[in-house]
Amino acid sequence: MEVEPHDEEMEAIVLGSLLIEQSCFDNYFNRAQEGWFHVMNHRVIFNAMVKVEKNNQRVDIMTIILQLKNDNKLEGVGGASAITSLTNKIASTANIEVHIKILQQLNIRRMLMKFSRNLYSECTRVDNDPLDIQATFLNKISDLADFSFESNDLVHIKDIIASEKDEFEEKVTLAKKGIKNGIITRFERFDKKIGAFRKGNLITIAARPGVGKTSVLISFAKNISSCNHPVLIFSLEMTRQELLYRFDVNYSEGKINTESLQSGAISDEDILLKHDAEFNLSKLPITISDIPQTLSAITRKVKRWSLENKDGIVMIDYAQLIMPEYGSRKSPEQEVSEIARGLKNLAKECECPIIMLSQLSRAVESRTDKRPINSDLRQSGEIENASDMIVMLYRDEYYDIFENHEGESTIGVMEWIVRKNRHGGTGFVKVFYNNKISNFSDEKISSYEPMQNSLKPSGSFDSGAIDF
Repeated sequence: MEVEPHDEEMEAIVLGSLLIEQSCFDNYFNRAQEGWFHVMNHRVIFNAMVKVEKNNQRVDIMTIILQLKNDNKLEGVGGASAITSLTNKIASTANIEVHIKILQQLNIRRMLMKFSRNLYSECTRVDNDPLDIQATFLNKISDLADFSFESNDLVHIKDIIASEKDEFEEKVTLAKKGIKNGIITRFERFDKKIGAFRKGNLITIAARPGVGKTSVLISFAKNISSCNHPVLIFSLEMTRQELLYRFDVNYSEGKINTESLQSGAISDEDILLKHDAEFNLSKLPITISDIPQTLSAITRKVKRWSLENKDGIVMIDYAQLIMPEYGSRKSPEQEVSEIARGLKNLAKECECPIIMLSQLSRAVESRTDKRPINSDLRQSGEIENASDMIVMLYRDEYYDIFENHEGESTIGVMEWIVRKNRHGGTGFVKVFYNNKISNFSDEKISSYEPMQNSLKPSGSFDSGAIDF
């Protein structure tokens, strides 16, 4: 029979370190797993440690010997001398984290071997569906991909003060230069209102279909990437080609249009403009994925991407299009709630902001003032709870209101309404857009074109909508 990879001596050293050094036990025991120990006697000793710890007793050589004796397992592991011998070869516990990582890596190898054997066994059967096998084992390999050693998260405040000192000094230096800490959108009034997009934050941008969520996302992506911040976009509604065309139109400031790009009915002059736009776009650190995604798939990809792209930002268009996990029987509300919590945790783990677009419910249409509020978030109140920032998009023009109460034109005016902000102000910021090029500005843009009614959803606001 094939011998699975393991290191008996390393297992003994880790167990011995947990027994003789209280700080090792405090910092590492709660993250230890039975699977780390391949040798059966070592696994029995580890489980005895678990029992002692659950009984609120201090784990040491004597308490473990007594626990094994009470369980009638002491002689089976070699007696009291076997327990004391675990500490004999330990000169120092300074490298316990390295030792534990070695055990974890060996455990992953064993898990992968078991996974491969099970997959091979299932594939040799003729009474099951290959697609079911594929889906089942993709989920299992996803679990393996997320299986990682947790670093010590218990840190003394003096160490936090020391590590934060340099970062704070950098913040002060940047502030004196008028540069905000975090990722800015380069829309001055909006950045002043929100502060910046911070690491670990989940930002939700919500609007009714056709108001302009994707256009705002494209503008943010272009501005942020132009400041050398990597951008990862999950385009769950548009294909990568459609998204590229939207970038082309935006970058060329409307000198070419989406319809011409889609149909190919474009002049030689416009082809040159397209090449110029894409030459500049190609220099930006933007990565795009346009295939259907589950939350677990997005999580894996963001983790890999964030390792190589520091100070980046992730954008998802949009939450309600993230696919349920295989075999899930949860309601749409439960699915969206899980997605919101999962993306918030992902933002914290990868230390990057995540912008998630979200639909709004029809409830907004029944009110006199149709400016959206947090309770309009579609399918889930958990979006409000998990989000660090919520920005609602609103246009009077969308509802055929072309003048405000002061008689001023609302054509080309959009409100970015900050409904929630854990790290800054709330309220609304007025921005101006050019419908022809789906571009935004802090200042009024010339050559406005009113929204055509044909672009608005007909009947139900959720069917046939064009989100420009």
